[in-house]
Amino acid sequence: MQVVGAPRRSLFDAVRPADVQAAGDRIRGPGGVALAALRHAGVTGGELTPADAVVLGGRAFGTLREGWMGAGEDDALALGYGVAAIRSRRTAGGRTWVLLRTAAFTQGATMEAAAMLPGLDPVRLCPVVVGPRSDAGRIVGLLRAMGLSVHQADNDDAWSVLSALDHAVRDAEDGASVVVATREDR
Repeated sequence: MQVVGAPRRSLFDAVRPADVQAAGDRIRGPGGVALAALRHAGVTGGELTPADAVVLGGRAFGTLREGWMGAGEDDALALGYGVAAIRSRRTAGGRTWVLLRTAAFTQGATMEAAAMLPGLDPVRLCPVVVGPRSDAGRIVGLLRAMGLSVHQADNDDAWSVLSALDHAVRDAEDGASVVVATREDR
């Protein structure tokens, strides 16, 4: 049971993985279980907590939900940091999630934004990178070389995704943390 006003210990306190798994199984695009998790109020905030900001990078993730922002694939990460910085200065609470595909890392603007994150103030920014499993090694190595904390997940498994998101949330308090959620090439 969650006590109102008490800090949440884990995403698993507010989210049933089976619900996220069922929703993720219905998503055909690149977002998969990671997109389903971000759509869940237990992950991105609800009535008792400040709602998180969500930025979707590109059109591949479908229609925006109310309150979510869309951005080009190449500028979503920079926009996400800007939103997170403004929210932290206004003490709005909550996190800022940025969902992008691994293909975004072929864009110079995304690479520059990712490289800057470790040197910037921690603002509760949680990028989530989704893509085919064949890209995992390249993306994880690239992000770690930039100094980012990386949490890998299987984007076909709700337990794996929620665990990675939970760890990223904790790490984002102190610095830059990214979730890389991949699935078999489709």
